[in-house]
This record gives sequence, structure tokens and C-alpha cells, in this order.
Amino acid sequence: MALYDDWKQYVHHKTARKLADQKLKPEDVKAASIEELVKKHGFSKEGAEEIQEKLNPGSSEETVTEPAKPKEIAAKEVKADSVEKPEKKGKRTDKESKDSWIDPRSLPMKERLKLAQKICKDSGLMVNIASEMKELDYGRMSTGLTALDALLDGGWPVGKFSLIAGKWQSCKSLLALLTIAKNQKEDPNALWVWADAENAFDKEWAIKQGVDLEHLIIVQPMIADDMFTEIERLIREVGPTGVIVDSIGSLLSWQEVMKDRDDKDYTKGIDKDTIALTARFLNKFYRRFTPLVAKHTTTFILITHLYSTMDQYKPEAPKGGSGMLYQSHIMVWTDRRKGDQDKKQKIRMPDGRVVDLFTAYEMVATIHKTRQSATEGHKVAIPFVYGKGLSETDSVIEMALGMGVVQADGHYYTHPAIQAVLQGKNNGWVHGRDATISLIRDHEEIFTEILKGVGEKMAAEDTVPDDEESSDGEPASE
Repeated sequence: MALYDDWKQYVHHKTARKLADQKLKPEDVKAASIEELVKKHGFSKEGAEEIQEKLNPGSSEETVTEPAKPKEIAAKEVKADSVEKPEKKGKRTDKESKDSWIDPRSLPMKERLKLAQKICKDSGLMVNIASEMKELDYGRMSTGLTALDALLDGGWPVGKFSLIAGKWQSCKSLLALLTIAKNQKEDPNALWVWADAENAFDKEWAIKQGVDLEHLIIVQPMIADDMFTEIERLIREVGPTGVIVDSIGSLLSWQEVMKDRDDKDYTKGIDKDTIALTARFLNKFYRRFTPLVAKHTTTFILITHLYSTMDQYKPEAPKGGSGMLYQSHIMVWTDRRKGDQDKKQKIRMPDGRVVDLFTAYEMVATIHKTRQSATEGHKVAIPFVYGKGLSETDSVIEMALGMGVVQADGHYYTHPAIQAVLQGKNNGWVHGRDATISLIRDHEEIFTEILKGVGEKMAAEDTVPDDEESSDGEPASE
């Protein structure tokens, strides 16, 4: 504080704070040369000269000593000076004001940018030219599902918030586990944080999905305020790759159960009114964490529930309020498709009866919000098998069938890789969709070629828009 007070009488308080943090004393800077300040302490030449002028206000003016004058002559000069009329102080004319003011837009662009950088440096704020800011170049993190990555331009955005919303048993948490498993497989140094607000994390299920528990931190406090405090410390001091909050609907704030912040006895009754408490809490959370997540390039994914409403035009709404919808960069709503898509299998019961039981269903992921792509409202269906999870292989095969990578003729399907495996059997055609999927799943060489074809098809669709005409003057084929 002493150094800060010493500097504050010479320079702006923000500049004084920086100089005090560097342990620089005014007398040391005053005695140093311009070259030494630039090379040793990192000053700019203009900044060093400006500080030197403030520390040495009389150094730039040359003083000339004159011989002492007789007292009589000095008295006459003082009397004459006192008789002189004072200078006329009036307002500047419009002409003089126009002549002295220069429109900054008339200056060259390089000079204007130089002035802007100087202002940004003097202010001490995080302001810079957009092309020089690395914070704007955020990347993507795969969801672990190729079909969903295609709709999200590569996956979840890094350094921003993403939201997964859905009803019960619609693969919300499973989608987050697949994201972690995929990232840990690609990056051995990946470290994730899982905030288990529901107290529902299953270690065995996570291992089955490919998650490395050695590189996963579980946060399980009772109160949400304490949970986010610990997450903030982890982001600042540990630097995790990503954070999963499961889920918003289970967050419990201290205002909901305690009279005071230091009260640990949970004295509020369950009948107390807590309308919009979660929404208010989340608004404060987003305002606090948005710059933190961006600075540390943390992939932050929140999971929430979908609840039924009384609105006939909007029958379902996510828990968490409108602030969550505004702050989320990407929103994915999950649901399970029911009906003919649910797969049944005949199972013999212990009493000898044979019954049809559901063994799989399709998880449908709908893109409800994206800030950078035109896939809002698009859906992708991914098979879920009980005991195993979401099938990445089946999702790629479904994409290949839908895109036409696997050729279809009625109920018959073929592909060059399938023809190579069949070696002329049935002329290289497979009868039935389920039989085709089973064949591709059993032969890795077929799946590899199909995955390559899906990637090429997706790249071609990105380069040629649907409404744009081809070079031959004809509409581009879909």
C-alpha cells in the first residue's frame, strides 16, 4: 500500500497499482534512463518518457542563472509588472475551436489503431483488436456420437455453456459420459469434473461407457452454493478440461433450507415458498462463471429436466428459468422414441412363460438452439441397448442408410465393401435392414469404409448449399 500511495500522486490509480505490483519505487524510476525502463522493466518508450516527465517536472526546462540586480531596479520592475493589464480571458471563438480540433476519422487507420491500443493499455482493461484475441477462437469437443457431432459442427463448444434437457431415462447423463470417454481417449491429459447433484453417479456404468475414473473428479456437496464454490476453485487452480452438472433440477440452495448462511441446522420447513429461487440462483451463477469459463477454455455442460406446463403451445419447459436459455450456446433436448421403434425380444420367464420384453429403444436428440449453424430443429435418432448404452456403430449405420451411402433397392441393400465381403453371394445384396446392420456391425472393414463415406458425404453437403446452383448451371443435387 505504501508504494501504491507513493505512485498515486504521480499517475493514474490503475497504472499506480501495476507499478506497485512490480515493486518499483518512484525514486528508482526517476533515476533510471529511458533505455533501462524499456529493456529491463518492459515500459514502452512513450510510457517511460511520460512517467519521467511526471517525476521530473522541471528537468525539461533549461534554467539560466542571471546576476543579481540592485534592489532599486528590482522594485521598479515589480511595480511595473503590477501595473500591466491582465491578459484578456474570454471564450474561444468557433473558428479557433474548429482549427484546434481534428476529426480522428480523418487520421490513417494505422494511427487510429495505435491510439486505440494506447488507450487500452493505459486503461488496464481487457481490450484489444479482435483479430489478436485468442479468446475468440474457441474449439469443439466431440459428443462421442458421430451423428450428433454432424449437427453441432463438431460437438460442444469449448469455453462456453451447453445444455442437455430431457425427460427421465432419455440418455441425458449417458450423453455426458460418452463426451468424457471420447475426450479422455483422444487426450491422455484430459481431466473432468462431475457435479453429482442428484447423487446418482454409477461407477460401473461409467466404466462400461469407457470413462477413466482416475481422471474424473466427483463433487457431491449438499448445498449448491458450496458446490459451485468448489467448482470455481477447481477451474482456477486445477484447470479441468470440462465440467458436467447433473442436474439443475436437483440443485438445493441454502436460501431454500436455512435461515442464515451460517445456519447448519436446516431450520426452514419444507412448506416454505421458494418460487423462482433456482432461476435467480442460476442467473447469478452465469454472470459469475461466463468470463471464468471463457478465460480457462472449459467445456461446461449442464443437464436439466423437462417438465410439463399448462401452456398448450409449449407443453414442456426446462427447469432453470429463462436466463439459462439465453446463456447456453447450444441446447440439445433428448427423448426416447416409442412405438414400433422399440425393439422386443422373446424372453423365457422363470415360471416357463415366454413373453416379449423391450431390449432397446431409440434416443432422439433434437437441436433446440445453436448460435453458429443452421441445424436448429434437426433431429438424430441413436439406438440405445439395455445394459450396453448408446450404439455409436448403429448411429453411423443409420446415417449411412439415410444419406444413401449404403445403396437401397426396396428391402435390399448393398455397398462396395459389402460386395467385397459377400464375394458374389446374392450378387452382393443383403435382404432386410436389420440383416444389413448386423452384417456391418460384425465386419469392421465394412464399417470403416462406410464411416469414410459418411464423412465425405457430410463434407460435400457443407461445401455445396442446397439453394446454390452448380457450375453447369443446373441446381446442385442433394
